[in-house]
Amino acid sequence: MEAIGLQAHFATAPGEAAWNNALYTLIQQEHFEEAQAAVVGALQQTPSELSNIALATTAESVFITGWEDIISSLKDYEGDPITALGITLFNDFETALEKQLPFEPGVDLRFYTDESFPFSTATRPEILAENTGIYTSWSDKDEDIETYLEIEGLAELNAALLNHRHRVFLRGETGDTPPFPSQEYIAYVMACWMRILRFHQAVRAQLDQHGLPNNIMVVVATHNIKPFVGGASYAKKIVANRNAERAPLTIKRVAIDSQADKPMAMSGSDLRRKTAEPVDLVETVEADQPALEAKSGFFARLFRRRNAA
Repeated sequence: MEAIGLQAHFATAPGEAAWNNALYTLIQQEHFEEAQAAVVGALQQTPSELSNIALATTAESVFITGWEDIISSLKDYEGDPITALGITLFNDFETALEKQLPFEPGVDLRFYTDESFPFSTATRPEILAENTGIYTSWSDKDEDIETYLEIEGLAELNAALLNHRHRVFLRGETGDTPPFPSQEYIAYVMACWMRILRFHQAVRAQLDQHGLPNNIMVVVATHNIKPFVGGASYAKKIVANRNAERAPLTIKRVAIDSQADKPMAMSGSDLRRKTAEPVDLVETVEADQPALEAKSGFFARLFRRRNAA
């Protein structure tokens, strides 16, 4: 049997890792249009029910609510200056088992001062180097501020991914002719990327629309949701607040590790103390790799080969 399209590319671990590394780079650099073009193109090549659900999950249909409450809470807070927010998208599998229906992932919101981590003086690469999973230097060191966020628009895609049957591709001995993954597996990988892309886009949309005081850093993460793409962003729009000004952050990509969904049987609701086991969906990106090499090279070469076929 001859592999078709992406099946040939995903037949080897390095081939799949190339895709994952390229998408990781684009999303962390917030080159969302390029990432979307790549994910949409791959899903269109692997038609399935899951692909259709992922393609229907548009950037406009996914949004975060409650951001105005963050601004209000920051203005009213009288403690040490808040220098960072932690926003984590997570799945609680106990909830999944109880509801048996599509449900939105949860959004965990935390407020941090420099006592938890020197956010106000650290560079973006330094923050990203710490933001590699659910356990960080600032874990369990947040301030006691009760403000909540919710996300809407991911329920159907989230449920489809949690219940998808083709979540693993076992390569075994590759040899000269490696086995070809099913299109359903490729669709699963790309739909996972669509979910994380829409989350990062939703956070950025709120930052652009509402802003934050004093360049407060927003640290983005996931728990029980793959792939893990740690983010560190700040708003272009500065809202007046009495917290002290902070130095601007430099922007440079660094390497981080992957994090994955657990099987539904591995239930657990303690977001702050449980961590997901890593899988091979996202390989570590080399820190000295040109930041936009994936955007300008990998996908362009891949789609040229596809169109020439």
